Amino acid sequence: MLADVADFFGEVFAKKPADRINSWMGYFAGKLSSKGEFFLGGSSFSAVDVAVFQVLKAIKDKQRVGKVEAQGYLIPEVLEVFFGKIEAVPVIAGMLAEFPILPDSFL
Repeated sequence: MLADVADFFGEVFAKKPADRINSWMGYFAGKLSSKGEFFLGGSSFSAVDVAVFQVLKAIKDKQRVGKVEAQGYLIPEVLEVFFGKIEAVPVIAGMLAEFPILPDSFL
């Protein structure tokens, strides 16, 4: 699944059309929904969860700074819930308090 996240990340930063990015988000949302679990990589927090979180954070940050390509990106509700839960993991919350995933100039 990490290879899928790498492809997703690459397409986000290659400024692929919204329908392509939304398709990726649907894929990951489906993985969460079909498993009925909180984590993407299994029954516990893993690198897959952190990787997807980072891409979602970059998308949210692109939308925050008004990047045109990100305006049509639609994050499914299940991924919004996932994002909130990962963001609340103490080590992730601590990291975000110290520095951004990416500086605005990299978005």
